[in-house]
Amino acid sequence: MRELSDFHTIISANTELISRVRSLTFVEVGDGVYDILGDVNFSKLGLNSLLEVIALLKRLVASKVPVRIRTVQGDFSCDYNNLRDLKGAPERVEGDFKCSSNQLETLEGAPKYVGRYFACAANKLTNLVGAPQYVGKSFYCLKNQLVSLVGAPRRIEESFICYSNNLRTLQGAPEYIGADFDCSYNRLTYLGGAPKHIEGDFNCCSNSLRTLAGAPQYVGGDFNCSYNRLVSLEGAPRYVGGSFVCYINLRKFTKEEVIKLVNVGGEIQT
Repeated sequence: MRELSDFHTIISANTELISRVRSLTFVEVGDGVYDILGDVNFSKLGLNSLLEVIALLKRLVASKVPVRIRTVQGDFSCDYNNLRDLKGAPERVEGDFKCSSNQLETLEGAPKYVGRYFACAANKLTNLVGAPQYVGKSFYCLKNQLVSLVGAPRRIEESFICYSNNLRTLQGAPEYIGADFDCSYNRLTYLGGAPKHIEGDFNCCSNSLRTLAGAPQYVGGDFNCSYNRLVSLEGAPRYVGGSFVCYINLRKFTKEEVIKLVNVGGEIQT
């Protein structure tokens, strides 16, 4: 293990950042390559780049070679800063990775593996290129400026939450969702690209859909397509294990119309 010292001599560095780096336990696993044991919190430090952290670490350990962080054994938080990319982030995070409420325009530099939750909400992302290839629980990309889901992981073990963006299509969405999929409050006119099988709830309310073409064919929980411009239920799931909700559309649908198309396990709300 490597202990960090001489912090007070680095007068150009953010003193709070110095304090937080000093509290970490680093293990050198290669020449200039480090793992961190436990959680990392770089939130609310006014950081413009995670490379500031890497530069500080390099000076503190007096390394003569480039420094990088390979793995964080806990959570990694860098939310509420001024980051525009994620260069300098760990390659692997065993817990949560939180980079919400920055100025991110790209996910370039993000870890390839996140063991639990990945949250990049409230940024300026227009696509998900650079996102982790594996996320062990849920992926949160709500409240961005997304026009494409290209770059999203192919498999999400729990929920994928992309509401309040500018999506007109779901092309690029994960192929497998282990829990909920929420694409509400976008500009969708077509559900093409949606996963075919959703274990939990599927929420596509408050879009501009006129039919349900492209919708998942199996939804284990609730299916909500209210507050759209639907004139037809064409393309509706064959099976909905929870409630089927389709009120406030251009057409008032009857329960009989729903039953003809969908095997609904719960309540029908029209």
